[in-house]
Amino acid sequence: MSNVHLRLVSQTVYRNFVQNHWKFNRNFAFESNRRLLSNTSTANPTTGNAKSRVNIKTIAAVAVIPTAYMAYDYFRRKQEKINYKEPDIVTVDRVPNVPIDYKIVGLNDKTNLDLILFRCQTCPFCCKMIAYLNSKGLSYSVVSVDEPFERRVKWSHYKQVPCVLARTKDGKYIELTNSSVVISILAALTNDPEQNIEDLAKMYPKISYVKANGVKKHGIVNKYDLMYNGKLPKGVTLESIHEEFRWRDWADHQFVHMVYPNIYRTHAEALETYNWFSELGKWDQMYPSWMTYLMVHAGATYMFLISKRLKKRHHLWDDVRAQFYEVCNKWTDELDRLKTPFHGGKAPDLADLAVFGAMNSFVGCQTFTDLMNNTRIKPWFDAMKENAEKNRGTIVAAGVTL
Repeated sequence: MSNVHLRLVSQTVYRNFVQNHWKFNRNFAFESNRRLLSNTSTANPTTGNAKSRVNIKTIAAVAVIPTAYMAYDYFRRKQEKINYKEPDIVTVDRVPNVPIDYKIVGLNDKTNLDLILFRCQTCPFCCKMIAYLNSKGLSYSVVSVDEPFERRVKWSHYKQVPCVLARTKDGKYIELTNSSVVISILAALTNDPEQNIEDLAKMYPKISYVKANGVKKHGIVNKYDLMYNGKLPKGVTLESIHEEFRWRDWADHQFVHMVYPNIYRTHAEALETYNWFSELGKWDQMYPSWMTYLMVHAGATYMFLISKRLKKRHHLWDDVRAQFYEVCNKWTDELDRLKTPFHGGKAPDLADLAVFGAMNSFVGCQTFTDLMNNTRIKPWFDAMKENAEKNRGTIVAAGVTL
């Protein structure tokens, strides 16, 4: 990708970032005006002079309050330092010497990427990656990083999961991180395999800025954007892309935030969850029994305490289980409104896969059982599971070293 092209992408991201703040301020002003005028229309002054005085005060309030807020917000944001950083395109000449759990070969996969996914079986974002790869019938290898010390990603620049290695056209491997960005990149490639994966990765620049209060913020603001290069998939419209974008964001920032405060809701549930982790990760085969016992009980206690902080950080209800029911029903309400089996219509879209993947991360926990029994989400989940199993490729290898 040329520097000019990358600069245009960065400028577009910056423009969207600024416009979103402007829309908020503008809507705030409009809503303030509407409420003030509405209050005025219901007033019943006894004299004409009183009515005039009320009108003058109302006009002054309408003019001054929103304008003062917008001026304050403008000068506050002038103090913020916004920087763009070109994505760190990390490449490796050869894949690390680690054992894989299994390899899937998709018979209709035309991307020729040789994907290697490093994942934890109980990570919502890792499960989202698995859900996407299976639903699209892509070929990939899986390396599980379920042990607490994550030794199998020590080689990584990112050193966290999910992490994906994808083969480039020159035979090297590019390291991709952030599950939403990886899915957006793969969605563009499955739609148009002629696109270059390195060029696509550069289209998701990282933004970082320091707020006026000194707090540092960073992220990839366009991670849900799909670079279709002017070639929309069959049946996809701009409206459906917008709705998919909106619900992908909801899945990552509302649905997923409910997971940990629920699966670690009580110490007993936290212990149940960690015992399930231990069983999935086969900790008893990797560590002495005393160490496994210590990791399960210490980890459960630690995450039980952390869940209380997460509950406060995300402003969740005291009864987080009841709130999770409400969140699930909000999703099924949207499906009822659309009158389709999936959010994507007759087939799942990326929003479906984001919610489905997150749910797969706690299928062995009491939380999952409660959601199945106390919400309307079960029929949709079962249909998603059937779709994933139908489209998934064939397992051709397991227990080998890359």
